[in-house]
Amino acid sequence: MLDLGCGGGQDSAALRDAGFVVTSIDASPALAAEAKRRWNIDVRALDFADLDYDRVFDGIWAWASLHHARVDDLPSIFIRLRRALKSGGLLHASLKQGADRRDKFGRFFCAMDEPKLRTLAAAWGNVRIEREHGYGYDDEPTPWFRLRANAPAR
Repeated sequence: MLDLGCGGGQDSAALRDAGFVVTSIDASPALAAEAKRRWNIDVRALDFADLDYDRVFDGIWAWASLHHARVDDLPSIFIRLRRALKSGGLLHASLKQGADRRDKFGRFFCAMDEPKLRTLAAAWGNVRIEREHGYGYDDEPTPWFRLRANAPAR
């Protein structure tokens, strides 16, 4: 399992504790260090656009991470995600809905709507997009997309 954009490592730790073999990546060396300190998680400091795995993972957990990428970079990132998965591997991702914006902590979130997300997932199989309401890290009410899709057979 790849925890893409693992942040402080809590999801990586939960996946590990559930019995998964987890590879954790995050673009922030400071968050990678925090994951090591808090959860004893080794995190590879790597930007999404530099993802370099080939048919390694059965699943990718991208929970509240892909929306930090620029929307123009997402098509190539989705290609890299497909390449990282084994045939039929599962991508499970969540992204904030709405326009380009920054939260009260200054963190960037790309513009995302359902047609754009469907276009990104067009080359995948068994695509499911759900809408839900929740909260962001800043405790602000937030509309979310939840995406599940399988890598196509090769």
